[in-house]
Amino acid sequence: MEFTEDDFKRIIEKYQNNKKTQREYYHNVRKHNQDFQNKNKERANKYYNNNKEKYKENYMKKQDYVKSKNLYNYYKKKDNLDVFKEKHKEKYDLLVERKVIMPKKA
Repeated sequence: MEFTEDDFKRIIEKYQNNKKTQREYYHNVRKHNQDFQNKNKERANKYYNNNKEKYKENYMKKQDYVKSKNLYNYYKKKDNLDVFKEKHKEKYDLLVERKVIMPKKA
């Protein structure tokens, strides 16, 4: 099946109009419907409760990184990055590994 340039334009236009219509319907009608809101809240609550452990695992994985980054930003704000590098070598190495800090080459 061969498509012409006009066919492509028509298909794209139809797709864009459909997306626009669906978006307007959602924002003007659907999200204000109380039944939809209740079902959506219930679905979100159910998903959260089923995946609590996953959230906890992700939090524990990121905990060291986030603490290191916060500490780095604190020392950066105080303009004491050398002190950070000396005092917190493991945290500095973690940030270098994650490419938050680009070490200066001698």
